[in-house]
Amino acid sequence: MRVLNANTTVEDVIQKNTSTKPKDSKLVNTNTLIRVKLSNYLVQGAFSFFSTIKTVYEFIDALLTEESKANYVLFTTPPRKKYKREMNTLRELGLIPNALLVFEPKNNLEPVVKKEIISKFLITI
Repeated sequence: MRVLNANTTVEDVIQKNTSTKPKDSKLVNTNTLIRVKLSNYLVQGAFSFFSTIKTVYEFIDALLTEESKANYVLFTTPPRKKYKREMNTLRELGLIPNALLVFEPKNNLEPVVKKEIISKFLITI
């Protein structure tokens, strides 16, 4: 299996769309580790509990070629639960303190990760 860790590459995407922690929050750790299974790759990113699922989609979009980012859905299993591009926070969706999401293309094509991402961040284990 190959692991792709692209946190630094899409930092601007995450920073731009990540909600800030409310001042009255009493949570000690407010980060969640989200892993996404993309056929032959496992991508991971650290997000705030208050980030939205839309932020995770934008994180994945930043890794993919234009053809691959058009039609896909992220889901967890078991039980199988699909997540739409919406503004619900990762905390509201129960995706804390960590979660494994699966990439499912709507057109049955394998996702194509940008070559510059693979060459810079691909780790073979």
